[in-house]
Amino acid sequence: MSDILNQNISHMQDLRDRGRSAEADALIVAFARAANRTQDELVKLAQTFQAISRDYAAKREGKTAHFMRGQAFDMYERAALMDTNNADLALDTAKAALEYAFRAAAFRHTRRALDNDIGNAEAWSFLGKLLDGSGEAVLANACRDNAQAASEGRINDIDRTAKLPQPKVSRP
Repeated sequence: MSDILNQNISHMQDLRDRGRSAEADALIVAFARAANRTQDELVKLAQTFQAISRDYAAKREGKTAHFMRGQAFDMYERAALMDTNNADLALDTAKAALEYAFRAAAFRHTRRALDNDIGNAEAWSFLGKLLDGSGEAVLANACRDNAQAASEGRINDIDRTAKLPQPKVSRP
């Protein structure tokens, strides 16, 4: 990962520690907008935005927290587009999408994770959570069963049809 990114994140954190959050936020947002970021840099920026959003949420600054969650999702999605075969990154992107209330994107990225790694227990569990939130209890239970089978290494016992139906959610 670039030293410049690490220096900027360190500087941003130092500003935040000194109570200069607005300046720190402007710095990291401007830095993130640069076009030529590597996948690792985008993931690091996404994680940084997630941490910032949680700080704002804890302070009950909802609009700023929501904006920072959106930045995190954008960074994850840019990184995921660089490697559509990376199941872990697809799942991280799905989680960021759900934090930003982009349920359709969360479903899409979770399914991509499972397309790339059918034995990903965490992805099956997350898909079950998403389906629960959509009122799809039967499919959610099938996903939890798949998560259990995957965690025990019983890949042949996974019901691959559990991830097929598209829930009725709006697309971001």
